Amino acid sequence: MPFRKQQIWYGKNIAPSVFIFYSFVGTISAADIYVPDDYAKIQWAVDNASVSSTIIVMYL
Repeated sequence: MPFRKQQIWYGKNIAPSVFIFYSFVGTISAADIYVPDDYAKIQWAVDNASVSSTIIVMYL
């Protein structure tokens, strides 16, 4: 009986799953950050912001 190479099927399914996961994570994590309501200092808001977050500085 000749040796048969086993096919790895999960490699084809992981790439689309990872793409879909990261596309949803990017849209879910986008948020408006209000200073001083969410963070007391502007630098703290910048440090904790994600790529698509909006930082709104409110004048008191």
